[in-house]
Amino acid sequence: NNGTRYGATWVGNDGNRTWGNPASWALSFDGIDDYVDCGTGASLNMTTAVTVEAWVYWEGDIKKGVVANKYDYVSDTNREGYALKSYYTATYGSQIGFEVGSGASGYRDVWSYPALESGTWHHVAGTWSMGDNVRLYIDGFLNNVSTGTFAGPIVNTTYPFQIGKESDWFGDFFRGMIDEVRVYNRVLSSEEIRSNSQGGR
Repeated sequence: NNGTRYGATWVGNDGNRTWGNPASWALSFDGIDDYVDCGTGASLNMTTAVTVEAWVYWEGDIKKGVVANKYDYVSDTNREGYALKSYYTATYGSQIGFEVGSGASGYRDVWSYPALESGTWHHVAGTWSMGDNVRLYIDGFLNNVSTGTFAGPIVNTTYPFQIGKESDWFGDFFRGMIDEVRVYNRVLSSEEIRSNSQGGR
């Protein structure tokens, strides 16, 4: 899928990221109004399983930011789609989370613990399949599992897949760099995620 950039700028890789070509570039987001819109293509609609992964360099002074999502926060109890996002509080520090939603039927999310070091590159991935737990991987290793399973299916929102902000409104902008966002309609194995976090080496 292709995307349209709004404000996000290309920056050269600083050499700390291992996935792909070492000379590759990443997108920098200012945390104010930068994002990428990837549209509403059918391939981005996930129903019974999903994996979202990316490399992120998060400057963790923004309370809330979205890495990548096709998501609609209708209300506290009604959420559609899926989202890989970040959050910062003085109590818990910098966290990455992954959420899937079935509309009014409920949602399930999971957050990283302990605090994620900001100001450096991390490989992050969230997974879920029908009737299973939501899982979060940091730098190739399972970091946390949701407290309960999620029956599903995912209810797909009409909002587009976006990188760097929440799909359903002009807010929750990510501050930092994002690269190599990938979305799958299946659950990657822990071995596949670990391999991706190491650049397949």
